[in-house]
Amino acid sequence: MVVRSIISELLFVVCLC
Repeated sequence: MVVRSIISELLFVVCLC
């Protein structure tokens, strides 16, 4: 699913922050 990919990417960015 595309939505799942976007959520995963957002979570990754948040972890970097």
